[in-house]
Amino acid sequence: MRYTIHTGENYIDTLTLKQLLQMEPSKLKREMKRYFTPEDYIKYNNKHLYKETAVVDFICHLLVKSIETDNNKNNSTSHEI
Repeated sequence: MRYTIHTGENYIDTLTLKQLLQMEPSKLKREMKRYFTPEDYIKYNNKHLYKETAVVDFICHLLVKSIETDNNKNNSTSHEI
């Protein structure tokens, strides 16, 4: 679900982010804790709502990290002749 506050900024809740990324909840929470700063979210009705721009940056960060991990795996298993 997307929330819009009085300043016009859009925020996204954790459940929506989990469904969007289709990640395990524990892995998602761990990555979010490493990436987001307190300025990137607000607490509303006992939910953490993250800025839409910060969520987009977070998704890009996860993609880059995934690509780097895959490249490292491929490089370590390749054999030169």
